Amino acid sequence: MALVPPLLRMMAVLAHSIVLLIVFSPSAQAIGVSAPRTITAGQNATISITETIDEDSELRSKYDGYRLYLALTPPGWGTGPECWLVNNLDLGPQTVNIVIPTDVAPNNTEVRIADSFIKKGSGKESGYSYSSTVTFLGGNGTWSQRELNGRTMTNANRLPCFLLGCVRKCNDRYYTGEKSSEKAADDCSEQCLKNSRASFMKHLSMTALLMGIATCGIAQLVL
Repeated sequence: MALVPPLLRMMAVLAHSIVLLIVFSPSAQAIGVSAPRTITAGQNATISITETIDEDSELRSKYDGYRLYLALTPPGWGTGPECWLVNNLDLGPQTVNIVIPTDVAPNNTEVRIADSFIKKGSGKESGYSYSSTVTFLGGNGTWSQRELNGRTMTNANRLPCFLLGCVRKCNDRYYTGEKSSEKAADDCSEQCLKNSRASFMKHLSMTALLMGIATCGIAQLVL
């Protein structure tokens, strides 16, 4: 995937912010996100989201939710969303509990929480709003060579953060530093997503089966 030099990544973040200010003023302000100064891996953390899109604004037809992201800064490169933490949140000021997986970054890494207006069911977003810097404690993740080379591993709008470790393993296995090796790493990363969806559907099926068995048992007791 594309090389993202620090200056270009910073310019992209600035451009997103300018677009948000233009699009959402004055009847609607850019969304904001605030986070604790420290977040410990695997533990609940409370994130606050604020927004002021007017109820009668035409923007409501374009955006009907939020997506929360984890934004990382690989050594020597700029900051940007790497994966999503919570998807398809309803519009409106709110607090959200998140849990950041242990393997997303090394211990004591500086991270940010980002959010964006979205249209639910769509992979697109309106641009990002970033929290202040957060110190991530208890992490045991390691940067992939692809990240250290300034190349993005996947689309943050598609990747839940609990699969970031799987995607990194794919890149550790297949990425050689050559652009030609990215396809194999990307194919492996795509399999991470497919396996997760399959596991989720299997879990739903088992849950439905167990609920059905329990319902039958209760019915027999009543009869």
